[in-house]
Amino acid sequence: MRPVYMIRRRPSPNTSNQLRNRLLFHFVVLVICGNENKSRETPLMARGTMVPTLLVLLLAIFCATTVVHSKEWIVGRQNGWFFSISNWGDDKPIKVGDVLVFKYKAIAHNVVQVSEEDYNACTVSRPSPTYRSGNDHIKVTSSGRFFFICYVKTPLHCENGMKIAITVQ
Repeated sequence: MRPVYMIRRRPSPNTSNQLRNRLLFHFVVLVICGNENKSRETPLMARGTMVPTLLVLLLAIFCATTVVHSKEWIVGRQNGWFFSISNWGDDKPIKVGDVLVFKYKAIAHNVVQVSEEDYNACTVSRPSPTYRSGNDHIKVTSSGRFFFICYVKTPLHCENGMKIAITVQ
């Protein structure tokens, strides 16, 4: 007898990964084990090519769904990248693959990624990635601690709290 799977309620966002993993497991079991009532007329060649094809398709779907789970973080408060936001990232579960979005008035501010020493001193001692568009999207590609300051010709903005340190898990 072939098993039937029913979903009785719509999953909450917290259980969507569990549900996906459960369905993935049952699908793999069905593909590998097959149906008990297989027709004897099914050629072995057809069955032999179907399993690898389905597994490759399943792997592609699984990989695509994990990429979708990255998140965009708008840095700052309602005003975006502005003064007195240095503790903004303290409670954010930022992960590798997420995107930091810095929104600000491009004519008045910028975003400079600096070392921890430069962050603490509000300086830019060596060439550093500098963003000036006013709507900068910075993809996080590794875990660790990252430091950003506003440094428009002088350290004044940084010294007044326009800087953040972000920990990426």
